[in-house]
Amino acid sequence: MTRKGVGRLIPWLLVLDVLLLAAYLILQMIGTSVGGKDSVAQSVPLPPDPEVVATAVPFTLQEEPEQLLVDLTGLDRPAETALPVGDQMQDTNLISGSFSLRGGPDFSMYLDTKTFQLIETEGRCFFAPTDDSGTLYLEITFHPNVASQALSESILWDYGVIIQSDTPEQGKLNGQSALHLKAKTMETQLESWLLDVNDGCVSLTLCAPGGDSTAKYQSLAASMQTFSLENQ
Repeated sequence: MTRKGVGRLIPWLLVLDVLLLAAYLILQMIGTSVGGKDSVAQSVPLPPDPEVVATAVPFTLQEEPEQLLVDLTGLDRPAETALPVGDQMQDTNLISGSFSLRGGPDFSMYLDTKTFQLIETEGRCFFAPTDDSGTLYLEITFHPNVASQALSESILWDYGVIIQSDTPEQGKLNGQSALHLKAKTMETQLESWLLDVNDGCVSLTLCAPGGDSTAKYQSLAASMQTFSLENQ
């Protein structure tokens, strides 16, 4: 190429360089602008995830609530019998139950089921007259992991402030060895039998208004004397 041709080419190259430089600068400005927006977007904190609020689950009873009175098969006891109540004989029916769900024994006894009703709560059996205000009742309970001697020191205090008590004595409840307790509160007379069993103790407590000697009281007292442990 001649010097004259080169001289003509140089201005075009200069113009081309200027155009390329301008294009490069424009692209840089566009890239910086986009990057700046991205940086700003990244610097803005994202809104927090919606807070998960725990919903309280209402307490419900088990589908099959604990039932203490059950029909035990193979009991060697008549289905009915008559118990002496005062100067009369009272017809009674054999009832049976089990503390097995709490690690305790099965039991049975005779009760005038026409006069007394059963109330079960928190592993305790309460037998009370159907038309009574609740001051007269027989309570049967299984106490796990405690012996009768230790239980005798405090059990009657659950029924009120004791103002008089007899010394606990070893005795027999329907032929079974048991610790016998008697005490009084200001309004109530108490009699309790404590029977040691595997892994605990069974208590029977007769609670009655002070000085009660009615036929219903005598009937519950007679029923308590028929109590029997079935698998000890």
